[in-house]
Amino acid sequence: MFAILGVVGILVLSAACGRGEPPLEGRGDHATSWGNPLQPLITWVLSSLNGSPIIEDTFISLTIYETSVGGGDGCNSYGIQDAPPTVFAPSDTDPDGSYMEGKFTAQEIVNTLALCDWVEGVMEQADAYYTALREGKSFRIQDNQLEIFDGEGQATLVFVRQPPLPGSQPKLSKTQWSLMGDDGVGILGFVDDEVVLMAGECRDYIGTYSTYDRLLLFSMLPPLVSYEQCPWQDVIYSVVDAEQYSVTDQEGSGKLMFGFSSGKRLVLEPLSAVVLDTEKDEWLLTNIVEWNSDPDGRDQSWSLIGTVFPVSPVTISFQEDHIVGSAGCNSYQASLNNDSDAIAIGPPSTTSGSTCGQLTNAEEVMSQEERYLSLLPQMTRMGTYGDRLILSTATGAYLIFEAG
Repeated sequence: MFAILGVVGILVLSAACGRGEPPLEGRGDHATSWGNPLQPLITWVLSSLNGSPIIEDTFISLTIYETSVGGGDGCNSYGIQDAPPTVFAPSDTDPDGSYMEGKFTAQEIVNTLALCDWVEGVMEQADAYYTALREGKSFRIQDNQLEIFDGEGQATLVFVRQPPLPGSQPKLSKTQWSLMGDDGVGILGFVDDEVVLMAGECRDYIGTYSTYDRLLLFSMLPPLVSYEQCPWQDVIYSVVDAEQYSVTDQEGSGKLMFGFSSGKRLVLEPLSAVVLDTEKDEWLLTNIVEWNSDPDGRDQSWSLIGTVFPVSPVTISFQEDHIVGSAGCNSYQASLNNDSDAIAIGPPSTTSGSTCGQLTNAEEVMSQEERYLSLLPQMTRMGTYGDRLILSTATGAYLIFEAG
């Protein structure tokens, strides 16, 4: 749906549908209780390449997905074009999964083309890794280790199985969390079962997320808001490549943990929703985000309609049973029915005598106002995420505000 942020670039692979760990039911600390070691959503991390450890501060992973095999080479994402049963063709297997061996095939490999120069030798290491994959002829899995052998029987690649995160995997919808980092503070608000808001001190993003067992995958849009003097990275960049998640009980409260294929883990603190002050709060519209789809659902995309006219701000304030604000040119008000799970907004009425005709971009401002007012009665949900407010429809339209 979206391009994933980070150095992985853009790569169309069926592997993009999922990354992370397999289901944990019945799994213990040893491979003998893990069942089939080739089941989907297992990640292996490379520990040895051609008999030597990999470069410090780099990581290479291989993940078995539902329909493909792929991972990261320390710089880029890659995928093996053959289906998993072709890549790993077992010939000898213990019933408990503690041992397996067979034929290995990885002739067709595709990868993204980012250039990574922050660690000396990382690109050469990636080339050597791909050569070892292509020249692999057989494999052996024993306990927590996967070995791939060349035609002469040498173990050119040695992987260890990535350990699972502790804790449970509840639904993330309607939860919000804060993250402290060297680059500031970030807020993650899981708006519903699909959409996530990532708000940093310098940039805001909205995108989608998906979960499967412990698996987590983020896909992001370009920034909704980018404030002045933003560094090229901020705290939000530290979470977009997360692969696993869990919620653990630490110090008496549930904390959200993210796991990465490198072994890195991040812990986020729970964040309470802001209670709207109906007498004081005014919220400024920062973006209109809509999900566009043709009638047969084949051509789908997001569109951002930002409030690019600061001389004509769009605002909203909440009273007991109605909302008021500026739509850009005209003031408006509408009825409001708000309960714990849903909202209902009536058709807005506006003032007359707009002054927008004096603006050089009057046509664009009026078009934005018309779209905003037409969307308001369609909103069915509302939530606050730090100093952000989001109104949304059931069909994929989102009005995003920040505190005025």
